[in-house]
Amino acid sequence: MKEIKERVNNNPIANIRGTKRWVQAKRMSNGNSLLKVRNELVEDGYMRIVEKVKLMYQQLNHSTIIFERDYRRDKSQGLFGMHSFITPHFYFYLECRLTFDFIIEYDFYNCPFEDAIRHMMIGYPYNEVAIHTPKQPNCTKFYESVLKVQDPIYQTTIKPNTLNFKR
Repeated sequence: MKEIKERVNNNPIANIRGTKRWVQAKRMSNGNSLLKVRNELVEDGYMRIVEKVKLMYQQLNHSTIIFERDYRRDKSQGLFGMHSFITPHFYFYLECRLTFDFIIEYDFYNCPFEDAIRHMMIGYPYNEVAIHTPKQPNCTKFYESVLKVQDPIYQTTIKPNTLNFKR
């Protein structure tokens, strides 16, 4: 971990200046309390879905490598991304837009849990903030390219019936 921090600190491009957009959104108190509440619902719901999907992958009869990265306190990445969760079959991304709205991007490709995940995203606030964002050429190829370029510390193997980790 120390090695990665040193690489990031020595890379001037990686040290992004400015306040993360989600921090600004949480500080907002200029009369738009509805947006603040909705953002909290979106973020909490997103993280709950991520945890439930991990449990679903645990029920498979084979191991699955997932990519998960929390960008909220990561100064080496952009100001808008908040969290990324990617499997061979499912893409899930939380970000804060310029308008201070938290949104979720998602995609599926031969996902064994697609119906269950879609069911979790029914209703408020997901009907307003969840955006299907097809990955090209598909979610699986996108996942493979992410694993090639992202640091392995953000990869976790979920083994059948052995999921027992918290970050």
